[in-house]
Formats: sequence, C-alpha cells, structure tokens
Amino acid sequence: MYSEVKSVGSDASWRTRPLSHGDNVLRILQHRGFLCKLLEAPWVKTDIFRMDWLHICDLGVAADFIGNFFHEIVDLFPAANKKARCAQLFQEVLAFYEEHNIADRMDELLLSFFEPKDGGPYKLRGSAAKIRALVPFVWILAQEMLDLEVPKQAALRHAAFHLNEVYGALSADHPSPCATMREHGKRFALLYVALHEHCNPTDDRAFRIKPKLHLFLHITSDDSIPRLTWTYRDEDFGGSVARMARRRGNLLCCRGTSLSVLTKFKLANPCIRIL
Repeated sequence: MYSEVKSVGSDASWRTRPLSHGDNVLRILQHRGFLCKLLEAPWVKTDIFRMDWLHICDLGVAADFIGNFFHEIVDLFPAANKKARCAQLFQEVLAFYEEHNIADRMDELLLSFFEPKDGGPYKLRGSAAKIRALVPFVWILAQEMLDLEVPKQAALRHAAFHLNEVYGALSADHPSPCATMREHGKRFALLYVALHEHCNPTDDRAFRIKPKLHLFLHITSDDSIPRLTWTYRDEDFGGSVARMARRRGNLLCCRGTSLSVLTKFKLANPCIRIL
C-alpha cells in the first residue's frame, strides 16, 4: 500500500489500470469482510461517490505541506532562538492578512502548531478555512525567502507554486480548472515525494507520505469540479449545532440536548412566515 501511495507519476498503475466497481467491491470484502448496505442497492456504484476537498486537501495535503514548509523556513528568520523566529514568521502572516483582507485568520502561531510535541509528523494544526487561506501566503513567502540555487529550497518553492496553482483552479471564474488541477496536482505530488526521499533519512517526521496524498491525486485528476461537491456548508452547520448543543448544567440526555439545540436555533433565526 505504501508503495502505491508513493506512486504519483503519469505512469502510476492506478492511472493506467483503474479499478472497476467490481474490483472495489472485492477489495472492500477482502479488507473488511462485509459490504456497506448502500452498495447493495440497485444502481449504486462506487463511481457515484465524490471525495471531499476539505478533508483531503485543506486538512490533509495542504496542512501537511504548510507544516513542513514552516518547519523548514522558520530557521531562515534572523532571531536569537526558534521561538523568536516563529514570532517573526507570524508577523509576516499578519501582514499578509491585512494586505489581502483575509477573514479566516489564525489568532497566533506557535511552534507546537506545526511541530507537535508528541513526535508526530510536521503538520499545521488549524481549521480548514484558516489553512486554506495560507496557501497563497506560502507561495508569496517562498518567492521572498527561498534560494533557487539551493536544491532543497528550490523544491520547496516549486511545490508551493504548484499547490497554489491547484487552489487557484478552485475559483468559479478559472478558465481551465480540470486541466490545471491535473497538471499542477501531479507536479506538486512529485515534489512532495522527492522532498520526503531527501529528508527522511535524517528526519522521519518530515514530509510524511499519507494515503491522503493518493486521494489528492484522484480528486485533482478525475475531471470533477471540487467546489460543486465540497462540504464546507455541512461542516459549518455541524459546528454550529455542536455549539448550540453545549450545556452547562442539568442531566446530559438526548431530550435535554435536543430541546437546548432547538431553543437556541429559534433564538438565533427569524421566525418562518408563510404568507
């Protein structure tokens, strides 16, 4: 499985020999031992399902890359220690927010946000919207600080460019979204794997390759339009309901929680009028 995830080029087997519906069903049965009831319904096939951009890219590939990017670039700031250098990096982030009028902002940026203390892989922690907003910032900062004469920095800079191009193709007025995502998604993945191979011998936390990289290649090469099926509104509504469900007292039960949600929903929304 790991070798399949690392196979990101044009000659990858999953590109030339895609799995049929029957192949997918067989794999599910072999790995899980049972089949979801939905797949037993008439005319329901695996090709009708759409992958979600928010979880694959914003909270997946983009968060992984930006976390690694910050880990690499923070040491390029001139300060006495890493904590101070991270503070300088955050000042650059704040300047970007102001210049581009970004609404989804991080309140602070600590080293632990992208270098977890538990020894896990480098990854930026944050909400999907806040991580997504930083993709163009990373490309701007890469142009300002990375040296194309240094191979590792050049690879980081090119990867930041290709990821930014992929995100730019999400715009409703982009002239050629599918072709752009397909081309730049593949180039980004090739550079990410190359950075992993370069860094991994000395730092196994760097550019960790995960299954979401494979899903990223699928979602950027299947000629779909991710903005037509992504789940931002659903996730936002789910968060709103979770906030309304919080209670500070009384018995925690289904009836009480449901009444609390409905009451707060009524208070927060105008009454529906049927004329």
